Amino acid sequence: MARFGPVHTASLDAESSTRKFATTTKRRRNQGTPAPGEFAMNAYNVRRNLINLSEALTYLIDEHGTLPQERAGIPIDGLQAAARHISAAIDELPAAMPEVS
Repeated sequence: MARFGPVHTASLDAESSTRKFATTTKRRRNQGTPAPGEFAMNAYNVRRNLINLSEALTYLIDEHGTLPQERAGIPIDGLQAAARHISAAIDELPAAMPEVS
């Protein structure tokens, strides 16, 4: 049996990628050395973070269906609405790392 379920693992992946992105961005800002095309790179990295978060949310929605309502504690409608909003945001952000010249 796995030590952690898919929700836990995907949530940790989302948290890790977000922390790495925030650390890199903060370091660049503090050094005052923005990279060429940094805004586009940041948009791409936000998209990657949202994909990880979306995966965790999908697992959570799947797991919600296996729990009795009083144990789940969160309405499924809210989870599904969050998943739709995140998916829409992913679609609007760059799908590939921009070329930096």
